Amino acid sequence: MSSISIQHMTKRFGSNVAVNDVNLEIKDREFVVLLGPTGAGKTTLLRCVAGLERPDGGTVSIDGQDIKAQAPAERDLAFVFQSYALYPRKTVYQNIAFPLEARAMSKADIAAAVKRVAGMLHIEHLLERRPAQLSGGEQQRVALGRAMVRRPHAFLMDEPLTNLDFKLRAEMRSELKRIQQELSETFFYVTNDQVEAMSMADRMAVLNRGVIQQIGVPQEVYEHPINLFVAGFIGSPRMNLIKCKFDTATSTLIDSEDAWRLPVPNGLRDAVAATRNTDDLLFGVRAEDVSLSENGGDGGIPGSVYVVEPLGDRTIYDLRVGGGIFKVKAPPTFRVPTGKQLNLSFNLDRIHIFDAQTQQAIL
Repeated sequence: MSSISIQHMTKRFGSNVAVNDVNLEIKDREFVVLLGPTGAGKTTLLRCVAGLERPDGGTVSIDGQDIKAQAPAERDLAFVFQSYALYPRKTVYQNIAFPLEARAMSKADIAAAVKRVAGMLHIEHLLERRPAQLSGGEQQRVALGRAMVRRPHAFLMDEPLTNLDFKLRAEMRSELKRIQQELSETFFYVTNDQVEAMSMADRMAVLNRGVIQQIGVPQEVYEHPINLFVAGFIGSPRMNLIKCKFDTATSTLIDSEDAWRLPVPNGLRDAVAATRNTDDLLFGVRAEDVSLSENGGDGGIPGSVYVVEPLGDRTIYDLRVGGGIFKVKAPPTFRVPTGKQLNLSFNLDRIHIFDAQTQQAIL
């Protein structure tokens, strides 16, 4: 159980800056997820913390002690790899026991520790098998068990669920959260899957091109994205973002083709009016914050159904409004065909407005 402090971390590969002046605090017993697209620098940052990469600048501290000069083995951090990295000729028992054997622990203590961890992971019946005899999910549990048995300062996890099928990934998400709470340990987890980040993290940090964009509780980041990247990256389907401008005389948003007008809520009105670029804005709204109706007289915005995506528990409608497309979530009981004219209404308390030039949210 330890806290991790990353201060001004920078890592370059030639002219490419993979990690750019990153600052991140991971509290004791906290589950922090680093989320970002492929190539954002997530794994590089994790490897710098583990000591597998030498940073070009910055420090890493565990419980306030600078560990930059320590070798990976001296840091006592458990690293769970995407590829599992199991020893193919060793049994499950031997794979899990290996870190303890390296510490010259007694056979009795090793057996007790392996049994305890195997019980937590529900793999007691697999201890005599070898990795080739295991499924992907079972191999992942063994890799996790090998890390857990050490009781390290913290766990570092590099996209450990990537190679699992969809159903197993969903099961392992809840299992990992349960294990972290049961162990009461510090987890630093890297992924490009927003569902993993939203469902498991106590806090999440969104990384893009080596720079942290936003840090916060998952729901806070989802509901209040700080810039266009975060708004577009988090959420499925992604947030609707439509070019518009602000009419100061009427305090309304007008799309680029003057196909619709929308009143700006009082809480946003002054902030939008104060921005320098009132003619170059983006209106943002999530698919669940738009409602559809067949009644054209309720003051909403008219649009025509362009694409219908039935997903079982919900249906996604793409509606063409002027020159833009709005994606809308609707219940499966709401069924209309392509080409149907509908009315769109917005939850004005949950809309977002961005400066198109700075790409920052107008809060």
